[in-house]
Amino acid sequence: MPASDSAQSQLEKIAADHEAILEEMTVEFNKKFEAYKQAVGAGTLSDLARATKEAELEDLQNRIQVFEQTAQQDLQQKRSELFTPVQEAALNAVNAVAEENGFTYIFDSGMGGLVYTSPDSEDILPLVKQKLGLK
Repeated sequence: MPASDSAQSQLEKIAADHEAILEEMTVEFNKKFEAYKQAVGAGTLSDLARATKEAELEDLQNRIQVFEQTAQQDLQQKRSELFTPVQEAALNAVNAVAEENGFTYIFDSGMGGLVYTSPDSEDILPLVKQKLGLK
């Protein structure tokens, strides 16, 4: 379905944006960590400066973790927002085809739950595609 392709494209863009921000944060952390290691190695930090740098690194690491979690939640929410209408349209089309053709049951063979199908079974996918205006 074209709407599904569009939704997937939007999700990929959001994921790429999140990944770019995460990459920036990681680069910043790595630079600060390297500077910290050099300063510690050179013995140029006082106890207070060392504690301050360590707290700064810990804070940045925590912000990275929070961002990762928030980005995952955001992506899941966007996935739901974008794909729910697509799923509803498909379900509505299946229901319409079922009513129009007097079907009692329709099974989703893609879910792997079918054990046996009769030779008299009917694949309604072409009818659903027609209902959705797809080829």
